[in-house]
Amino acid sequence: MLLTSLMMLAFAITSFAQCEAKKITLSNGTATLSEKTGSCQRFAFDISEGQRVKLSLSSTDGNARFALQNGAEDDTGTTGWDNLSTFDDVPDSTYWEVGVTGTSTTAYTLKITVSDE
Repeated sequence: MLLTSLMMLAFAITSFAQCEAKKITLSNGTATLSEKTGSCQRFAFDISEGQRVKLSLSSTDGNARFALQNGAEDDTGTTGWDNLSTFDDVPDSTYWEVGVTGTSTTAYTLKITVSDE
């Protein structure tokens, strides 16, 4: 039983690591994705200088988990959050990646709003 669990965990980690982020392109406006977790659930998007983004993440049953990371590499590294059940904020970065995990029946919503500052 333990060996089976470890093998499943290793497969899940490997699958997520090999998952390529789907690129979302936005100018001004809102994009809303309502999906279920399972397979590859990674998204990447960037905005132009002088714009701001509002991210809202939620799951219908509270079981989806979100990981966010900005892609800004500098002396201090990247900023990120792991194992979130919700997120609703205006982060200060022009590039973001969002990963979603959960059972295959867990529904979630990712809403991205981009506007000029």
